[in-house]
Amino acid sequence: MRKELAMIAFPQAAIKMTIIEDGVGISDNMCWYPELGPCVAGAVNSVPGIKKIICMGPRAYIRGLEPILKKASGLPVELVSM
Repeated sequence: MRKELAMIAFPQAAIKMTIIEDGVGISDNMCWYPELGPCVAGAVNSVPGIKKIICMGPRAYIRGLEPILKKASGLPVELVSM
């Protein structure tokens, strides 16, 4: 089974997180930027086996999120600019 945490992030909007297992979304959650680290850590800890985080959004914005995501999860982060 392949598990990933996919995120869609835009400035001044809630960040949507979806846990994906074998290409199917199994869990959705929303959080605000100030709570991003704890939200990501909670999602990763609640579902064992997540291998990476995919973060989608405007390039300049998601580049700033990458260090937060890596620190909170310890996982590789793939950035996808939209």
